[in-house]
Amino acid sequence: MKKLMYTLAISSLFLFACSAENDEQEEENSETNNAVSQESNDYNGNEREDPTLNGDNLVVESEAGTISKDDFYEELKASHGEAVLNRLIEKMIIEAEAENLGIDDETVQAEMEQLMENYGADNETEFYELFTRQDAEDEDDMEHLIKRQLVMEEYTDNMERITEDALETEYERGRMVEARHILVSDREEADELYRRLTEDEASFADLAAEYSTDPTSSDDGGNVGSFQRGTMNPAFERTAFLLDVGEISEPVKGPSGYHIIEVTDRTDFDEPFAEVREQLRTTLEDRRLYMMTEQQGELFDSYDIDIHDDELDHLFP
Repeated sequence: MKKLMYTLAISSLFLFACSAENDEQEEENSETNNAVSQESNDYNGNEREDPTLNGDNLVVESEAGTISKDDFYEELKASHGEAVLNRLIEKMIIEAEAENLGIDDETVQAEMEQLMENYGADNETEFYELFTRQDAEDEDDMEHLIKRQLVMEEYTDNMERITEDALETEYERGRMVEARHILVSDREEADELYRRLTEDEASFADLAAEYSTDPTSSDDGGNVGSFQRGTMNPAFERTAFLLDVGEISEPVKGPSGYHIIEVTDRTDFDEPFAEVREQLRTTLEDRRLYMMTEQQGELFDSYDIDIHDDELDHLFP
């Protein structure tokens, strides 16, 4: 396993120097003169400086006082340290993974051109402005976001590409589904329940009543009622809208455990596709973001990250 070492420290080099004093000083200052002379020889005759006034260590200098790099660093760390450090670590890992996966500048450019077409941007300038209004701070940040998307797509199974065909398929899955589920905390138990449902044709309602840990639905055969997109956990929602009526899903991991889902009914859209197209695009974008975020967390966990700053090492314990 690769190991990234992140050291948070700003160090400054101070040159301490002193000038040679006149040899004809009073007798009582002879020891001081000897020490100064020795230090003079060691540091090439430069005048001794207060380290806090060394220009190499200053960010601000004025009649009112000075601000050192150390002071500036500590203030920035207190105000934005966690966010900035997370961002830097994320960029380092994504760059390393992109290199390992062979995702180069040409690949990023090709993906950008495809996104421009999908978003209807006529040129790169218009596309940059679109991204700036969303998450990207500048062009470099936009290219990093695209690279991150490409990396995470490599690690995310069955990641939907938001194409016109994908939007039309999502439309065909209807406006609303009705479903029931069995929720358990252990994947092994979920697999066994799925086997009993699909191979032994066990009763879904009976298994939900006996094994489901969802107190709001277990006594009702696991029924969660009807729901639209955007109202359930994205992983649960995605699976439910992909299922046909009467189809049972394999275990789906969510924040509370593993779900086995059966869709019992589906309601079609009343509106034509053109009227809900952008709504569906937003749904798919949110779903993709959730899946990539989940996978990114797992990817980061695979790295041994050692932070050499006691005030920030809680970020990656």
